[in-house]
Order: sequence, then structure tokens, then C-alpha cells
Amino acid sequence: IATLCSNDRFFGPCHIQTLSLTARVAEALWRSGDVRTARSLLDRSIRDLLRSAGRTHAVRLTALSTSRDLELHEGDIRKALAMQTEIAECWLLRAGCDAPETIAARSDLGKLLMEHPETPSESCARVV
Repeated sequence: IATLCSNDRFFGPCHIQTLSLTARVAEALWRSGDVRTARSLLDRSIRDLLRSAGRTHAVRLTALSTSRDLELHEGDIRKALAMQTEIAECWLLRAGCDAPETIAARSDLGKLLMEHPETPSESCARVV
């Protein structure tokens, strides 16, 4: 946390190094049981990376994946589906429809939908 605060002061809150570290700290906090702080940091990281680095930046995709995993672990399937939909759309934009990453992201979205048919999402249909 101290390093994150230092990066925030030195580079600024929207610098890629600060946001990358924010996502890593969030994951560590989640793994240690501080879900609320982790979720807050991940949301901030995802939002600010969108603004400063773009929708398809690798660090943002990593933060989205961590957020998806956190939401799955916490039982919020709708949020997890929204995160996985965004991941699939980003890979489609970043690498194209035939790229292995895009295919894997779509497959993961399909698995989530199959495992949780009670939570359909209209936004998922345009990616699968």
C-alpha cells in the first residue's frame, strides 16, 4: 500500500505504472480477504485505465479478469458476466475474431452462460 501511495504521488493517479500497481495491490488485498477495498481499487483501475490507456490495454484486461474472478468468488454472476463480456469484446477489438485470445475469451463467456443459465444478459449475445 505504501508503494502504491508513493507511485500515486510521484507519477500521478492515472499513470500506467500507478494503475498497474493498483490492480496488483487489489488482487493481493482480495486474496487476503479485504474484498471491499479490492473491489474499489479494481473499479478505479479499470475506469482510469479506460481513460488513460484505452479500452483494450493489457493491464486493463488483467484488471477486468481479476474483477471477474472476484465477482465469481463473491457470487455476483451478473457482474462476472458483464466483466467477461467486456473482456471478450476487448480481445475482439485488440486481436481480431480469429485470435486465440478472442476465442478463449468467448469460450469463457459461453462457459459462464452455460453454468449460470438463470442470469441471461443481452450484452453477452453480441459477443458469443
